[in-house]
Amino acid sequence: MRNRMINAVLNGDTRGHHWCRVSWKNHLHSYIIKPKVLKIKYEDVLSHSVNESKKILDFIGEKRSVAEIEKAVDLQSFDFVKKKFIKEGEIHKAKFLRKGSSRQWKNGLNKREKLLFIKSIAPEIDSLGYERW
Repeated sequence: MRNRMINAVLNGDTRGHHWCRVSWKNHLHSYIIKPKVLKIKYEDVLSHSVNESKKILDFIGEKRSVAEIEKAVDLQSFDFVKKKFIKEGEIHKAKFLRKGSSRQWKNGLNKREKLLFIKSIAPEIDSLGYERW
């Protein structure tokens, strides 16, 4: 299962979930070539949630007060949503959320898997300003 998921991310797989039918690289390229694309990193959203949310809202032309943004961030935080799912008995959704932290690949992928990703998507990782493994 793990190898199939890695293959789906790197090469696409029409047998699985529709999110994995196109490789990550091709998915990324379909957006990067567009003239107006806002690039937001998950790590930045985690560390500067309110500021990154404001960037998104500004980009789409929506105005919200800092208090509204802070409330939205709190209500959509990983911990809040996971606890809500558990409280509502939706354990499968809570399990799907996993950890909600950044850079999980450092511990989650073995050396061989990391090398597969580097070989396949190194230019894209570099262009987005991510560190190499």
